[in-house]
Amino acid sequence: MNHLLTEKIQSVQKAHAGSGTNLLDWYRHMNDARSIQSDHEIYMHIARIGDWEHYIGVDWLRWWYQRNLIIYANLTKLIESNEERIFLVIGAAHLHTVQQFLRESGLFEVEEAHSYL
Repeated sequence: MNHLLTEKIQSVQKAHAGSGTNLLDWYRHMNDARSIQSDHEIYMHIARIGDWEHYIGVDWLRWWYQRNLIIYANLTKLIESNEERIFLVIGAAHLHTVQQFLRESGLFEVEEAHSYL
């Protein structure tokens, strides 16, 4: 199982390494839907680490999802009006999950950075 995870991580790293020559290209690449999905797939591979009695990957992901839920909960506490905007700069590994929480809450209209880059 660890071999599959290693291969996935290496394929993501290779894709990110060739993403561009300047900072703007890098941000475009990291905010592209395919990159976000590919990064998230690593976590789905992590979930598979362990055996029938030792869910090592799931235990780690439980912490990871909790961390992203805390980010989401903190964002909801910033809402003071329907007209307010929040600009969130966050690591690429959090993008998929935090965007999912924001969209599914019904509280936020998510504008993706990629459309502005």
